[in-house]
Amino acid sequence: MFRGRLYLSMQPGQRDNRYIVDRDLWFTNDEYDLMIPAGTPTDGASIPRALWSIVGSPFTGKYTPAAVLHDWLYLTGIYSRKESDQILYKAMIASNVPLWKADIICTGVRAGGWVAWNKHRNA
Repeated sequence: MFRGRLYLSMQPGQRDNRYIVDRDLWFTNDEYDLMIPAGTPTDGASIPRALWSIVGSPFTGKYTPAAVLHDWLYLTGIYSRKESDQILYKAMIASNVPLWKADIICTGVRAGGWVAWNKHRNA
């Protein structure tokens, strides 16, 4: 479950969906106690526009805190890509995202997340 509330602000000088986390946010369950620190950059859920009518847009769903957590996990690389994706799924379920929606989002992440993962590993 998430402790605290997600607060975001637009990153200065950005025209796209780049925000920063304004306050620390925690995700805790039986396996993890993770803090997303203030200042973490995020683009929310990287959902293709064609799927917005089915799944939702980057910052509109119950999945948004989980997506921000996932961005932080990819950025830091403290867990493997596979485990980061599994944490995303667990965080969505803890946020009461319907199973069908969590499955769609995670399938998309597994298919296309390698681009973001490699971007952070090669930076």
